[in-house]
Amino acid sequence: MRLTLTCLLTTLLFFLACKRQSSPQPDDKLASLYAELILLNEEYKHPSSPLTREEYDRKIAAILKKYDTSKEEFSSRLQTLSADQERFQAFHQSVSKKLLESRTKQ
Repeated sequence: MRLTLTCLLTTLLFFLACKRQSSPQPDDKLASLYAELILLNEEYKHPSSPLTREEYDRKIAAILKKYDTSKEEFSSRLQTLSADQERFQAFHQSVSKKLLESRTKQ
């Protein structure tokens, strides 16, 4: 009986660990969203940018919609994330990596 229970628990833990590794972390989705907003902001602020304020606002709304969130929810999630220094540093590194990857593609 004990051996069976141990095997079941071990198997369950194995599948849970595999599932965690294969699905993206919530912070990863937030990092992608944040990176896209940074890139859009850089494009808008560039002196030769053809974007008007209205186009910029529409693009922000489109990015937020793409990630199924609102400005308020995005802000709240960032604030919650920033309360945990270790998690926020990992988030920041993830954003930096995504920005670097996007810039090298261009």
